[in-house]
Amino acid sequence: MSDKKENKVAPRLQGEHAVEFYTPRNRLAEVIRPNSGHTLKEMEFAAEQRIRKLGEDYPELVKKAVADMKADLASDAPFKERLDDIFMRAHDLKGQAATFGYKLVGDVGKSLCAAIRAVPDLLEKEQDILQLHINAISWALQHEHDDKVATQKSELINSLHESIKKGL
Repeated sequence: MSDKKENKVAPRLQGEHAVEFYTPRNRLAEVIRPNSGHTLKEMEFAAEQRIRKLGEDYPELVKKAVADMKADLASDAPFKERLDDIFMRAHDLKGQAATFGYKLVGDVGKSLCAAIRAVPDLLEKEQDILQLHINAISWALQHEHDDKVATQKSELINSLHESIKKGL
């Protein structure tokens, strides 16, 4: 019997540089165990159905977020806390918008998030800029798929940016 311990190292390819291959755990395969009753295709289909359902519910999520942001704006809580809450809601809307086909809502949310990051002190003095952005989210939701207002849609983001520049 030898006193040397056997080294268990992943095999390396020989060449100019030693290369080690690492295969990460396949967590999906671990969740979908054999004989679980569902195939990957079935689970994929179910996930797509859930995403489609979320997309149908997205306008209601936006309306609730807008109502919550208006309540945050009117609250007596310290401004920084209110601004953090508004940012969180706008960030969520921005992130979800593209998935559900609401690019304009996402663009307004992006503008609001950028303003909160860049000029929070201005927004505390000029809270109407926040109100303008929140109202713009509602307008964007209402007119997202309305081609009759294409010009106004293209001007919306520019007008939001201008409102911030005027406040500076």
